[in-house]
Amino acid sequence: MNAMIRLSGYVLICLLVNALTAPLASAITQQEMNDFAASATIKQKVISNFGANSTATIKFILENKSSVPLVPGAGNWEIWFHYARKYEPQIYDGMSLEHVNGDLHVIRPTFGFPGLAPGQKMELFYSHPWDSASTSLFMPRMFITAKNLKPAVFANTDVNDEKAFVLPMMREDQYKRYPHDVISRNTDGVNIWRYERNAEVTASGLTPENAMRRIVPTPRSVKYEDGTVTFGRNIPVTFPASLEKQAEMLRKGLAKVFGEAITLRKVDTLPRNEPGIRLERSGKNEAEGYTLVISNEGVAIAGNDEAGIFYGIMSLLNLLPAKAGSLQLPQMQVEDAPRYAWRGMMVDVARNFRTKEEILKTLDAMAVYKLNRLHLHLTDDEGWRLEIKGLPELTEVAGKRCFDLDEEDCLLTQLGAGPYGDNTGSGYYTTEDYIEIVRYANERFITVLPEYDGPGHARAAIKAMEARYKKYAAQGNLEEANKYRLADPDDKSEYNSAQNYNDNAINVCRPSAYRFMAKVIDEVKYMHEMAGQPLKIFHAGGDEVAGGAWEGSPICKQLIDTPNNGVDSVKDLKKYYLKNVAHIAWTRNLDIANWADGMMYDNMTPFERSEFPVENMYAHAWNNVWEWGAADKAYFMANAGYKVVIDHATHTYFDHPYEPTPTERGYYWAPRYTDTRKTFGYMPDNFYASADYTRPGEPIEDLEALMGRPFEKLHKPENIMGMQGHLWGETVRTGEQYSKLVFPRMVALAERVWHRSDWEGDAPDLDGKKAEWADFASVLAVKELPRLNAMGLKPRVPAPGAVVKGSKLHANVAFPNLTIQYSKDKKTWRTYQDPIEFTGLTYMRSVTGNGIASKVIAIKK
Repeated sequence: MNAMIRLSGYVLICLLVNALTAPLASAITQQEMNDFAASATIKQKVISNFGANSTATIKFILENKSSVPLVPGAGNWEIWFHYARKYEPQIYDGMSLEHVNGDLHVIRPTFGFPGLAPGQKMELFYSHPWDSASTSLFMPRMFITAKNLKPAVFANTDVNDEKAFVLPMMREDQYKRYPHDVISRNTDGVNIWRYERNAEVTASGLTPENAMRRIVPTPRSVKYEDGTVTFGRNIPVTFPASLEKQAEMLRKGLAKVFGEAITLRKVDTLPRNEPGIRLERSGKNEAEGYTLVISNEGVAIAGNDEAGIFYGIMSLLNLLPAKAGSLQLPQMQVEDAPRYAWRGMMVDVARNFRTKEEILKTLDAMAVYKLNRLHLHLTDDEGWRLEIKGLPELTEVAGKRCFDLDEEDCLLTQLGAGPYGDNTGSGYYTTEDYIEIVRYANERFITVLPEYDGPGHARAAIKAMEARYKKYAAQGNLEEANKYRLADPDDKSEYNSAQNYNDNAINVCRPSAYRFMAKVIDEVKYMHEMAGQPLKIFHAGGDEVAGGAWEGSPICKQLIDTPNNGVDSVKDLKKYYLKNVAHIAWTRNLDIANWADGMMYDNMTPFERSEFPVENMYAHAWNNVWEWGAADKAYFMANAGYKVVIDHATHTYFDHPYEPTPTERGYYWAPRYTDTRKTFGYMPDNFYASADYTRPGEPIEDLEALMGRPFEKLHKPENIMGMQGHLWGETVRTGEQYSKLVFPRMVALAERVWHRSDWEGDAPDLDGKKAEWADFASVLAVKELPRLNAMGLKPRVPAPGAVVKGSKLHANVAFPNLTIQYSKDKKTWRTYQDPIEFTGLTYMRSVTGNGIASKVIAIKK
């Protein structure tokens, strides 16, 4: 392996001198570049994560399968690629590598480039001080370009499956993050790990027939009576005029099952003892509660409020299969109400865009499982996704990613978007789209919470407003140019954000920053009014402001030097921003939500609540990585008077992998994996007891010792509002990827946030937890996976675990009532019931009763 050169200042000067005196290689033409990218391949391989000082070395393999030679010397071409880790500048074999911004890097030939003739292959070795234990860190759509030419994407990388350009990670120093990583497995080892984890699941006592009788999420109280009731086509629905909206929702749900129109009867006085379904108000006070009675006298749904009646309807529909002619329902009595008022799902549409249709399907699923908050992460460094009247640049520029280094037509390409705007890195909701989404949510008793992240994570907005500035400045209208500007052109601050940006923090010392926020809030507030769901809470983001931001800003220095304004140093500027945004919200009768780290000086010190004028401030507590010492942020915030939503990344971040192996999609910075069972087992009332493993996979036996201090006790439990799941979008480029990551984990989240199980408590009943999980997983297999599939979603079916013992192949499943199948050729499948004779390479998969299959696994030995 040739020695690698890191680009120190001295080396850079030497390179520059040599480059200026060395002959330039002949320039590549557009046609040559197109031909080269169409046939040449570029792949990457993790050499080792165990380098000196915890460095990882990655090999780039560039093979020239085209007829176009890359001639020696410093040519005019460059290779651009996306990668989630940051490389420092370095050279290998005449090819320099440099980080540009975010995840974008560039490789350029220098005077020492030896050339690459047709049929030749070259290998380049580069290192960075991080681990690379997942193919998800490697992004698609690497491309070659040259000045004044159009970029050409390498064909082998123009896919959404990383296996096409990332070689397998089978050795320990490839698939493990560091030597003491005890949880990570390669693709062979994860089959055994899965088998061992599945073996922990106790047998479920539920037959498929009994699984169909279960309601998800589990009601507070269910009493089954002897006998059944025939339920079928043409069943009438009787209701008072005030419940017409709910009756219509029930009619649509029944029509999907039975395939026929359902009769609605609006009456002043509800008849008794008549066949059919009766909707009515209960007169009870518990919010969102309901009763459901199925008897020989028909079906009666009584709700404590309109939402309660809706949830009673959802419970009835949950008892029905996706399609039926008629069926027998058990006679039963259900009394139910939610555990928490805040039951949410956050969807990041900024990193990679999710279409309106995908969001509507998500809302349908949320309604089925009684979730009531859709938190839309509408902006971030990589995209702005909502049309704002009067600020067209936000969507015309920041709603699209492409290869435009000046960022006047689009944002710089990121996250595998490639050089053109025809990808999930581009897209936005029109005003009409957003109003439709909010109205659709409102019909399902779901509140939409819009988030506009700032002052960090704001690069999309900053660049859009810079494009706006340039437009008006060119017209000589500097007043209009500066009206909404978010950057200080004289700011010399140097910083590196969590996602490796050096320019993503709004300059909070500019008055125009708050003029911008007021404009955005007013426009969003108007859209909510048009949708019939008045905006009550505005999410202002606030997370992960990079250290070093604003330190070199003359405007901020002037603000800090001004006496009696509450700003004594750069450390006060985050609070200064939030106070100003909160004041804007307060003048509009809105509450504020924020990520918890944007409301704290450090992990243990929240901002003083009384400094903010809004009636309610909601803190989203997300960073609970146990050994990082921030696991009790939620309690610090609640005790300080903030309303808290538990967002703990170890159990509710669905962008993390399902399994601890390199080929599972997702980043893995909090836990190495989060499967459906792990989410199901989370205890939001006692989350310290949910501390299971450290990031390397070591069991946690003493949490306080791990944290290095006594953890905070909860003194104001009334301030815990609820919990939500999250889907961050960095690695999610297709609708199928999105669907499999969210479902069925979202169903397990709904179970925990709606229903408090008997096994939860100060001393959790682990045997009770295992038994309840077995039953819940059985219901997922029999009912909920097929239901989600019928809704147009593609839920993830867990693959079987498998191990060879002696001469026998043993297999098991994560969800009881799934069927295991095996094959020798992936064409003819047989049902596995007992261990089979192992005769070499065998393929296996799990299948639901209606034929939804898991991924296929290969057992080699």
